[in-house]
Amino acid sequence: MDATTILDRLGSLGISVEAADDRLRLEPGSRVPPDLIGELRQHKQEIISKLKGFHFKYTDAQASQQELEEISARVLIDGYCLLWSTVLCDLVAFYADDEAKHKIPPGFVLYSVAELRDLFGKGKCSSDRLRLIHEAKRLGGRIAPSG
Repeated sequence: MDATTILDRLGSLGISVEAADDRLRLEPGSRVPPDLIGELRQHKQEIISKLKGFHFKYTDAQASQQELEEISARVLIDGYCLLWSTVLCDLVAFYADDEAKHKIPPGFVLYSVAELRDLFGKGKCSSDRLRLIHEAKRLGGRIAPSG
């Protein structure tokens, strides 16, 4: 099992994961199955490396205006924003331009800032629709801008 598979499994169980210094914080820890504890220990550093700097608070398909503004600000400052989506159980990245897009580590499903605003702004996207779009993006699809 690798770090991404472990994170996927934890996400599917409703367990959020954060990297705090050299430790993993799992909430709720009581839901972690015994068979994953050894995997977590074995792949701890790999998981921490994947999680460093990612935001985990964006758990709803419909992001609040404040969340959109924070993601947009991070994209403007850093060129991109990396996060783990508990809705999608996957790593996602939002980016400003092609230069920033090429700086994003492998393993993330990429979304432009325009796609971010189109998907999450003004109640446009249900969890089911977001999952369907995400699966298409994972397979190389693109989102056509809404009119």
